[in-house]
Amino acid sequence: MDVHSPFNVHLAFKALMVVHIVQFALGIAVCILVGNHFRAGKDTNVHPIIFIGAIVLGTASAVTAEVYILRGPRPKYTIFVDMLLLIGWALLLGLYLILRRNRAQRIHYAAWVILANYIFWLIGGVGQWSTRGMTTG
Repeated sequence: MDVHSPFNVHLAFKALMVVHIVQFALGIAVCILVGNHFRAGKDTNVHPIIFIGAIVLGTASAVTAEVYILRGPRPKYTIFVDMLLLIGWALLLGLYLILRRNRAQRIHYAAWVILANYIFWLIGGVGQWSTRGMTTG
């Protein structure tokens, strides 16, 4: 079977759609976990910009994933958006792994969700790169 057969192209775009749905859910989950922790007023010795950055990145991730879900196959330039979000999640993961020591359980959960976000944005970027020449019609 040809790699660019209509069945394989359709399957590839459906797989990317599932990845974007998971990215949306994980972005919302980060906002909820970090927002609840920030609102509770815990970790007063940690600068609030770290929590605000996580909420902003989670929101940007969820909005971007929603746009990708609603628009379907994407133009080639959106791989840069995927890579920017991937870099943002990598930086945030590093910060939260440092914060994880001697912190509340919510920070531990947030670190795992941030890791999952990083992995799914990596999968989305690779998927976007591998389907860049495919068309649905």
